[in-house]
Amino acid sequence: IRDSSTSRGLGDVYKRQGINIAKALDDKDFVILQNHGILTTGTMVDTAIWYFLNMEDACKSQLLAEAVGKPLVIPHETACATRDYVANDLPAYVSFQPTVDVLWEEEPDLLD
Repeated sequence: IRDSSTSRGLGDVYKRQGINIAKALDDKDFVILQNHGILTTGTMVDTAIWYFLNMEDACKSQLLAEAVGKPLVIPHETACATRDYVANDLPAYVSFQPTVDVLWEEEPDLLD
């Protein structure tokens, strides 16, 4: 049986990848890592999680739309206006709180 690979000696590779991801993020809240998935950030854990959940839903919606035909393209100005309205800390934080409430109710010892 062949031994599985390890991360030994790959520290520089991981460091470069981290730097490249940070550059790709720049001042953005999320990035899609090709062949890996979504990475989100935020000024609070709550906002980062909310951005992740919304990006995951958006990706699923995009895949479904493409599966049934050619998706309608939303005008750039409309997309930017929508983003500016919903993709900031206060709406993200407030929108995530009901999810937190349900989580605490269903898993009261989650952080124990």
